[in-house]
Amino acid sequence: MKTINIIFVTLLFFLAVIIALFIGDPPALVTGQPHPEYKTMLKGGESIHASTSTNALGYLFGLCSTFLLCLFMTLGAHRYGRLGTIKPWLIFGTVLYLGVYTLTYLSDAAYVDQNHQAFFMGWPLPTAWMIYAMWFAPVVFVALYVFGFRDWILTEEDEARFTEILTQRRTRRAD
Repeated sequence: MKTINIIFVTLLFFLAVIIALFIGDPPALVTGQPHPEYKTMLKGGESIHASTSTNALGYLFGLCSTFLLCLFMTLGAHRYGRLGTIKPWLIFGTVLYLGVYTLTYLSDAAYVDQNHQAFFMGWPLPTAWMIYAMWFAPVVFVALYVFGFRDWILTEEDEARFTEILTQRRTRRAD
């Protein structure tokens, strides 16, 4: 299946998630409510994780967003109608990114259920996932760009052809 078709299907799924979130009932008291003791303070209601449907749709929303980012990078990596040797690295980066997103989301849901008891290196577990893991997943794509620039982004032949086109245009303008 072509990358553009996968993007289209993902966007349709994304639209379905957004419509479901719009139509569905929001969890009760998720916005700030007056605090019974301190009148100038607002307190939160139940967690969004208490609503199973909103929880699942929220996860799917984030998953679609992350997957679309990876698909757009894949679309940009196409050269002459194919991905070539960058394909396994893009798949690895996408799976890693989606996996870390999933683990971060699941740890957040579990953290709420465990009464905020799980810590890792001084941070609540979901925050630790964000600090120590979530930033690393896109580094795979950055490394692909940096180390594979001449192979996948701008080959020497492409650069020579680009320089030739620029020279021709400058010559035409000078005349």
